[in-house]
Amino acid sequence: MDTMSFMNNYAQYYNKAYENLTPDWFENKQAVDAYIELNRKTLIEFYEDYSKQFSFPQNDYSELKVLDLGCGLGGVSQYFAGKGAKVTGVDVSSLAVSFASELAKSKKLDIEFKVLDLSLDNSSFGEFDLIIDSHLLHCITEEKGRENYFKFVKNSLSKEGLFLLETMVFQKQFRTPVEYSMDEDWTLYKGETPFRKVKPGIELEDEIKSSGLEISYLYFHAELSFEVFDEYKDYPHQNLPQTARLAAKINKS
Repeated sequence: MDTMSFMNNYAQYYNKAYENLTPDWFENKQAVDAYIELNRKTLIEFYEDYSKQFSFPQNDYSELKVLDLGCGLGGVSQYFAGKGAKVTGVDVSSLAVSFASELAKSKKLDIEFKVLDLSLDNSSFGEFDLIIDSHLLHCITEEKGRENYFKFVKNSLSKEGLFLLETMVFQKQFRTPVEYSMDEDWTLYKGETPFRKVKPGIELEDEIKSSGLEISYLYFHAELSFEVFDEYKDYPHQNLPQTARLAAKINKS
């Protein structure tokens, strides 16, 4: 599948990731909670570390409007809704959004979920005080799609709004297993399907700055701190991508 074919079937591709989640699985509350906790763990750690260090938010959570990008089953959305924030979660997968909505209702959490492909040119539907990327950006492999993503983020941030991102970045010792390959534009392929964009840190910084956002915090973790590849579970950490954590706001200059 070439890049254009993949982008045209983006929603279908990511819906398949949720097709194996059966009704029986959802009835096992412990299994669902464990899955959600695993998938949101590093993002929540990042947010809580940032929150303590920079005293965010300054007002009560009930006054905070949060947008969760690539929300999946809504783990990050649930975290902020549990604190009293007004939360909207978006995902390209209609299955993910459907499951996330049901899970939120089962926990009596008031969260709005929307099906939205952020690789397309979307109009913003409000201003948010916090926009957090739930490991979405590195899934958008086409440059035009990433431009649309950052345009949406900038247009959706409030004047003093905060954008938090945790994503994969390239490092020199990165090695692709036999079933993967990487092209000259830092796109990682699984077979013939574009799988992830793994840019070097400096190119990620340039991309964000060119979008009209100003980076206020940036940290590179020497290891990939969250699971992405099933095939990589026993892979040496030094041969995996690194993790970048950054915070950005609208550039006012």
